[in-house]
Amino acid sequence: MISSASQLATDIRCYELAYRESLTTFLEDGRLELDTNSVENAIRRWP
Repeated sequence: MISSASQLATDIRCYELAYRESLTTFLEDGRLELDTNSVENAIRRWP
């Protein structure tokens, strides 16, 4: 459990407020993946 007075709790609240619409869409649409592999592979330099 995280104390509501901690810096981590404050940061989580700020993140949730900033990304509420995206987080809600992710939770409501089962087709969406919470994965950044495709983005990471796109920006990674290949040897």
